[in-house]
Amino acid sequence: MQKEEIGNAVLIARRYMINEDYERANRETYDLMLKQIQMKVFAENALELLPAYFILAEANIGMGRTKKAEEFLIAAKWNLLKA
Repeated sequence: MQKEEIGNAVLIARRYMINEDYERANRETYDLMLKQIQMKVFAENALELLPAYFILAEANIGMGRTKKAEEFLIAAKWNLLKA
C-alpha cells in the first residue's frame, strides 16, 4: 500500500512538472517521502523511493537548483549501489 502511495505521488508530481509547477512537485514529493521515512515505512535508502528521488532531482533542475538536483541524484545512485 505504501509503494502505491509513493507511485501516486510521483504521477501527480509529473503532472505538476508538465504544467511547469516545479515548486509544488518538489514540495509535495519531498513531504510525502519525508513522512514515509519518519514513519519508518521505508528507510532513506529504500529502492522504493528511487522514483521520488528522480522526481525531486527533475523538479529542482526545473527551478534552477542544479546543486540540489545533483544531491538527489547522488542519493539515488547510492541507493542503487547499496542494493
